[in-house]
Amino acid sequence: MKHGSFGRLAAQNGGVAYWCACPGWHGAGLSLSAAEAASRWGAEATVDDVRRRLRCRWCGHRGPRIIADVWQRGPERPLS
Repeated sequence: MKHGSFGRLAAQNGGVAYWCACPGWHGAGLSLSAAEAASRWGAEATVDDVRRRLRCRWCGHRGPRIIADVWQRGPERPLS
């Protein structure tokens, strides 16, 4: 699945959560805002680029077993 860059996702107040699909692992993954991800890996980095590089602490796998869940909140609107 293709996702845009962290810079683009940050403009939409989005975020991303990564976790591993290995059997037996029920712990927390990595969840962060797109702005935080952009500062960590660069605004041009994509969700899939980082997913391929992450390694599960439990089983040691990379890539296909790492799942990315992306959310977008849209632009902030002032309360009236």
